[in-house]
This record gives sequence, structure tokens and C-alpha cells, in this order.
Amino acid sequence: MTYKAFILISFIMNSKNRVILSPYYVEINAMLTIRSANEPFYEMDYIITDETGRLIRKGAIRKGISEFSLCMVGLEKGVYQLKIGQVTEKFTVL
Repeated sequence: MTYKAFILISFIMNSKNRVILSPYYVEINAMLTIRSANEPFYEMDYIITDETGRLIRKGAIRKGISEFSLCMVGLEKGVYQLKIGQVTEKFTVL
């Protein structure tokens, strides 16, 4: 069974940022696709941590893109957090 995960991120001026992850489950070696809900991303960093807070992966998002994908290769089964700016959302690798 293949799961495709989309994280919709909305950067709304003067309001709280929203992150919606659907579904919350992604297979090992699958791609996690992150999309901006309304407007292109600002230049910013992202990090992925495990349940203990250990840094697993980090990178930069280029200004002006609306979508990018992260490969889950090398991640063990478990619960992770993706943090982009001040927005954090959990996802599970199966």
C-alpha cells in the first residue's frame, strides 16, 4: 500500500500559521510533498526531528516555490516532526 502525504502550509499575514497534514502516515522510502496553501514560501529553513527531539534532517526552502518534496529514505519507522518557521506538524513513517 502506498501513502502520499501532503502538508498544506498557510502563511497568513497577521494570523497564526496553519499546517495540515493528510494523511499522517507515509511509507519508508516514499516522498513527502509539502505545499504552500495560499502563496509561495518565503526563504526559510525546515527541520525534521524524531520523538526525542533529535535532529534527523534539515534544509532550506527557496523563496518563491509553492511545493517541494522530501524523500523518506533512511528514516526508520516512527513518529517525526516537521518544523518550518514557527509551524510544527507530526507525521508517521510506516
